[in-house]
Amino acid sequence: MNKKTGLLKYYDFGVVDICLRDCGITFNFSVNLEEDKVDRIELKRVDCNFDGLKIKILESRHSILDSIITSVFMPALRFRLKTAVENCLLESINYGFCDQLSNALERYYEQDKS
Repeated sequence: MNKKTGLLKYYDFGVVDICLRDCGITFNFSVNLEEDKVDRIELKRVDCNFDGLKIKILESRHSILDSIITSVFMPALRFRLKTAVENCLLESINYGFCDQLSNALERYYEQDKS
């Protein structure tokens, strides 16, 4: 614990069992149509639900302390995990999969015209 700032730093390592029961991810796509053809496909929003997230500590140096910390900070862990997964999926799907799919559709319609 830092006496000047009051910040608590805690480090440990070990093995945990993470259970994602009754959790889910929802994807909201947008399809733009132009002159009876698909012009662009874009991922608008990603929603995650990690309410069923459970963490069980199997091995660690301070297993009792780790259990207390994970139970106290579980809402914060869920929120951090939710925002990280949503942001990463939104970026990677939009700038990877959706861009490639839109380019392939564009090439298909250009090829179809000729």
